[in-house]
Amino acid sequence: AKPVNLPKIQTYRSGQPPKTFDFSDTPKAGAPQFSVAFDSPSPEQTYREAGASVAIAVSVMPGLVGGYGLLYTVDGEPLNEAPSFSTSLSIPGLARGSHVLGVALVDAKRQTQAQASVTVHMKPPTVKR
Repeated sequence: AKPVNLPKIQTYRSGQPPKTFDFSDTPKAGAPQFSVAFDSPSPEQTYREAGASVAIAVSVMPGLVGGYGLLYTVDGEPLNEAPSFSTSLSIPGLARGSHVLGVALVDAKRQTQAQASVTVHMKPPTVKR
Protein backbone atom coordinates (compact mmCIF):
# COMPACT_ATOMS: atom_id res chain seq x y z
CA ALA A 1 0.00 0.00 0.00
CA LYS A 2 1.18 3.51 -0.85
CA PRO A 3 0.02 6.83 0.60
CA VAL A 4 -2.33 8.76 -1.68
CA ASN A 5 -2.32 12.56 -1.98
CA LEU A 6 -5.89 13.83 -2.02
CA PRO A 7 -7.05 17.30 -3.09
CA LYS A 8 -8.01 19.79 -0.40
CA ILE A 9 -11.50 19.41 1.05
CA GLN A 10 -13.90 22.07 -0.15
CA THR A 11 -15.40 24.02 2.74
CA TYR A 12 -17.94 26.81 3.03
CA ARG A 13 -18.08 29.55 5.63
CA SER A 14 -20.64 32.32 5.62
CA GLY A 15 -19.26 35.85 5.69
CA GLN A 16 -21.86 37.15 8.14
CA PRO A 17 -23.81 35.57 10.97
CA PRO A 18 -27.43 34.87 10.01
CA LYS A 19 -30.05 37.46 10.89
CA THR A 20 -32.73 36.22 13.19
CA PHE A 21 -36.48 36.46 12.91
CA ASP A 22 -37.98 37.51 16.25
CA PHE A 23 -40.30 34.84 17.67
CA SER A 24 -39.93 36.10 21.23
CA ASP A 25 -43.60 36.87 21.95
CA THR A 26 -45.21 34.37 24.30
CA PRO A 27 -48.83 33.22 24.46
CA LYS A 28 -51.15 35.10 26.79
CA ALA A 29 -52.93 33.43 29.71
CA GLY A 30 -56.25 31.93 28.65
CA ALA A 31 -55.17 31.68 24.99
CA PRO A 32 -55.54 28.28 23.27
CA GLN A 33 -52.51 26.03 23.76
CA PHE A 34 -50.94 24.90 20.49
CA SER A 35 -47.99 22.76 19.49
CA VAL A 36 -46.24 22.59 16.14
CA ALA A 37 -43.83 19.86 14.98
CA PHE A 38 -41.94 18.85 11.85
CA ASP A 39 -43.23 15.70 10.14
CA SER A 40 -40.50 16.07 7.51
CA PRO A 41 -37.64 16.46 7.11
CA SER A 42 -36.29 14.30 9.90
CA PRO A 43 -33.84 15.87 12.38
CA GLU A 44 -30.28 15.84 11.02
CA GLN A 45 -31.47 14.57 7.62
CA THR A 46 -28.81 14.74 4.89
CA TYR A 47 -29.53 15.57 1.25
CA ARG A 48 -26.94 14.51 -1.33
CA GLU A 49 -28.79 15.17 -4.60
CA ALA A 50 -27.47 18.15 -6.55
CA GLY A 51 -30.13 20.87 -6.57
CA ALA A 52 -32.40 18.94 -4.19
CA SER A 53 -35.52 20.65 -2.91
CA VAL A 54 -36.28 20.24 0.76
CA ALA A 55 -39.93 19.37 1.35
CA ILE A 56 -41.28 20.60 4.68
CA ALA A 57 -44.41 19.18 6.31
CA VAL A 58 -45.54 20.27 9.76
CA SER A 59 -48.31 19.27 12.16
CA VAL A 60 -50.25 21.75 14.24
CA MET A 61 -52.14 20.53 17.29
CA PRO A 62 -55.04 20.78 17.89
CA GLY A 63 -55.16 22.05 14.28
CA LEU A 64 -54.60 25.16 12.19
CA VAL A 65 -57.68 27.26 12.94
CA GLY A 66 -58.87 30.64 11.67
CA GLY A 67 -56.86 33.63 12.84
CA TYR A 68 -53.59 31.65 13.02
CA GLY A 69 -50.90 31.11 10.42
CA LEU A 70 -47.38 29.74 9.98
CA LEU A 71 -44.13 31.63 9.46
CA TYR A 72 -41.29 29.57 7.97
CA THR A 73 -37.57 30.37 8.31
CA VAL A 74 -34.21 29.08 7.08
CA ASP A 75 -31.27 29.95 9.32
CA GLY A 76 -33.42 32.63 10.99
CA GLU A 77 -34.34 34.33 7.69
CA PRO A 78 -38.09 34.45 6.97
CA LEU A 79 -39.32 32.58 3.89
CA ASN A 80 -42.76 34.19 3.95
CA GLU A 81 -43.63 37.73 5.00
CA ALA A 82 -47.30 37.03 5.69
CA PRO A 83 -48.47 34.05 7.76
CA SER A 84 -49.22 31.00 5.61
CA PHE A 85 -52.18 28.66 6.03
CA SER A 86 -50.32 25.77 4.40
CA THR A 87 -48.65 23.07 6.52
CA SER A 88 -46.29 22.14 3.68
CA LEU A 89 -43.64 23.99 1.74
CA SER A 90 -40.81 23.18 -0.68
CA ILE A 91 -37.47 24.98 -0.44
CA PRO A 92 -35.38 24.75 -3.62
CA GLY A 93 -31.66 25.39 -3.92
CA LEU A 94 -30.34 25.45 -0.36
CA ALA A 95 -26.59 26.03 -0.32
CA ARG A 96 -24.17 23.33 0.75
CA GLY A 97 -23.83 23.07 4.52
CA SER A 98 -26.08 22.73 7.56
CA HIS A 99 -29.28 24.71 7.86
CA VAL A 100 -31.83 25.24 10.63
CA LEU A 101 -35.40 25.15 9.34
CA GLY A 102 -37.94 26.82 11.61
CA VAL A 103 -41.68 27.24 11.79
CA ALA A 104 -43.74 29.38 14.15
CA LEU A 105 -47.50 29.42 14.65
CA VAL A 106 -48.58 33.03 15.04
CA ASP A 107 -51.88 34.74 15.76
CA ALA A 108 -53.39 37.70 13.89
CA LYS A 109 -51.07 40.09 15.80
CA ARG A 110 -48.06 37.94 14.82
CA GLN A 111 -47.51 36.83 18.40
CA THR A 112 -45.91 33.39 18.58
CA GLN A 113 -48.12 30.64 19.95
CA ALA A 114 -45.82 27.66 19.23
CA GLN A 115 -42.60 27.00 17.33
CA ALA A 116 -40.31 24.18 16.21
CA SER A 117 -37.03 23.74 14.36
CA VAL A 118 -35.03 21.01 12.67
CA THR A 119 -31.47 20.91 11.28
CA VAL A 120 -30.76 19.49 7.80
CA HIS A 121 -27.49 19.01 5.94
CA MET A 122 -26.88 19.68 2.26
CA LYS A 123 -23.84 17.70 1.05
CA PRO A 124 -22.38 17.08 -2.37
CA PRO A 125 -23.34 13.91 -4.21
CA THR A 126 -21.07 10.95 -3.59
CA VAL A 127 -19.20 9.42 -6.51
CA LYS A 128 -19.01 5.63 -6.56
CA ARG A 129 -15.91 4.17 -8.13
